[in-house]
Parts: sequence; structure tokens; C-alpha cells
Amino acid sequence: MSAFPIFFPVDHKSQAAGDDFHWRFTGAPIYAEFTLFRAFLGGTGIDNWVFYGSTGSTDHGTFFALQFLVPYEGEDLLEKTYKIGDGQQLTVFHFHSVPPAPNFTSILADKAELTIRLDPVKGTVHGDFNANFDREGYRMNPIGTFDLKRADQLHMK
Repeated sequence: MSAFPIFFPVDHKSQAAGDDFHWRFTGAPIYAEFTLFRAFLGGTGIDNWVFYGSTGSTDHGTFFALQFLVPYEGEDLLEKTYKIGDGQQLTVFHFHSVPPAPNFTSILADKAELTIRLDPVKGTVHGDFNANFDREGYRMNPIGTFDLKRADQLHMK
């Protein structure tokens, strides 16, 4: 079994100015109220770039999040497409509140593709994604995009 970081925002409506993380299922796009882009350097086997967007509140039982992790490969420009199962270690989570609060459910995507252009020095990432969650009663296929600023950049210098 692998270990992965999971982030729960303290302030549910916080993000860097200009951040955009949205997805759609079949209708109008859903815009994240909280976003996160950072390096998570937690030790051997869990050093990742994290791209995250969520809506709702953990306190009110309306929380919904998508989280993407790819291996941290240093501070060089990274332009790459990842697919679950291609050996590049893309991990995609969905988690949400389950009443009564603060209970949560999480599920890993069965299939997903993520194309990113990540510039660690500038502290920016653009990503396009699609994911398929099709197990344990879930039938979701979010398709979306994100443009995020790096949250941990100030701590890196």
C-alpha cells in the first residue's frame, strides 16, 4: 500500500490571486473555491507535485475535492502528459463529505489523463485533465483545467 498526502483546507475559500481550477461533468463548469499547487516533499516514495481544487465546507458537509499528484522531479521546467497505468505514477483522488460532518469518503480514479506545463521557478502550472471514477457506486467523469500559482514558493527560497 502506498501513502499519499491528502489536503483539507482550513479556509475553504482561499486561493492565490488569479488561480483557476474548474471541471465539468455534463453541465456548467464548477469552479474551485480553494486551490493548491505545491511540492510535497514528505520522504522516500511520497515526494510529489500536488494540484488541488475543492468546493464546499467540511464543517457543513458540502466538501468536494479533486487532487492530482505526480512525482516531484526537481525545479526544472516540466511539460508532460501522464496517464494512470503508464508507469509515471499519476495519482488522482476524489473526496467529499458524507453526512453527518465531519465524515469523508475518498476514491482513486480508475482512469485519468493529465497534461501539465509546470514552471517551478516562475511558480506556475497549467493543467488539462480528465478522470474516470467507476467503482464502489461512483460514476463520475470530471473534465477540466487549472492554472495555479505555487503555494510553497516563498518557503523554498
